[in-house]
Amino acid sequence: MLGLMETFVSVVECGSLSAAAKKMHANQPNLSVRIQKLEEILDVKLFDREGRKLILNPIGKKLYEQTKPVLKMVENIKEEMSLYKHPETGHIRIGGGYQILLTTLLPFIDSFTQKYPQVTYEMNEVGPAPLIHHLIDQYELDIGLVDTSYTNEQIESIPLGINSTIKLIVPNSNNYHQQNSITLEELKDLQFIVFKKGIKLRNEIDNSLKEKDISLSILMETNHIDLMINMVEKGLGVAFLPISENSQVAINPNIKVLHIKGLEFQPKPLYLIYRKNRYYSSSMLQFITELNKFYNRR
Repeated sequence: MLGLMETFVSVVECGSLSAAAKKMHANQPNLSVRIQKLEEILDVKLFDREGRKLILNPIGKKLYEQTKPVLKMVENIKEEMSLYKHPETGHIRIGGGYQILLTTLLPFIDSFTQKYPQVTYEMNEVGPAPLIHHLIDQYELDIGLVDTSYTNEQIESIPLGINSTIKLIVPNSNNYHQQNSITLEELKDLQFIVFKKGIKLRNEIDNSLKEKDISLSILMETNHIDLMINMVEKGLGVAFLPISENSQVAINPNIKVLHIKGLEFQPKPLYLIYRKNRYYSSSMLQFITELNKFYNRR
């Protein structure tokens, strides 16, 4: 049916069967048969015939007006589908906690974008991990980055070979420039920018401090890591952040990461997750392969 409609549009636009046959590299009798076949299927006459001359009638004009945008849409679909064959182009939907996306994924995105500048991304700050699994299972995300392993016959979970650990960040000023560690007692004299209550990270930090009988002096509560980092850089306070090896935070020259004597947070491995048994574009498969290599080579 689609081929018959393409023939019909070509005949209309070329003005005759002979001109259409030349444009389509086909013989004229074959095109005539195809037009008759389309008329039989639709049970209408599309042209008035005067000898060998075809004159588009009102029904044919109406069909042409409706068919033209359909063929254009089909052409656009073909063009979009062809993009799936090439790793140089594509669109990738990524989900993860804000801290993971900001502190862990950015170094890889920078590397991948240099090789594949035509690939685009949709970053989705979502969590916790079960929600990310659900969105991937429902085809609403392509991949996810989580700090919790999850067993599901529909979801592939690959450890990235890096850990995220909660650490204390302070401004790289004269006060801390020569320090690599800080005591629990010294924490009491600092102003903290912290996550809001109810956040998983905040609960983990509060519980660990409570065990040590430490109460923080809180300057601000926010869930925006970039704001927390900016405030620490300006010397307005300090913060507990989840930091992975070679993350943007760890290599920030304006920030110092300190070890807290007597307080250890359990390192959490990061996992790349995606749905099994679904079609992925070449760019998506390349992204998964190179993301895995990027972190597991370290």
